[in-house]
Amino acid sequence: MGTVPSERWRKVPRTKDPRPVKALDRSTIRAITEAAEVGCGETLRRDMTTEAAYYLAERRGFEPGHELEDWVTAEGEIQRLWTRALEEAPLHCGD
Repeated sequence: MGTVPSERWRKVPRTKDPRPVKALDRSTIRAITEAAEVGCGETLRRDMTTEAAYYLAERRGFEPGHELEDWVTAEGEIQRLWTRALEEAPLHCGD
């Protein structure tokens, strides 16, 4: 049995998300906040997730066997989008 230098097994720190953060346009923020306010947010979120999963599959050439992976990835992307949109939305206190 040989030994492996400890440097080889050291973990490399990872960043949260290597993709660049894009600014959300006002129409996206408005659509998400309005959907959340009128109670159709879950429907819009599901539709957005469905579309995002479709585009992930399309980029992969619709190779079968990755449907769940595409859905989970899409859910995460849409959740991050909604979180950012609601954080960036103007506050409506006392309207």
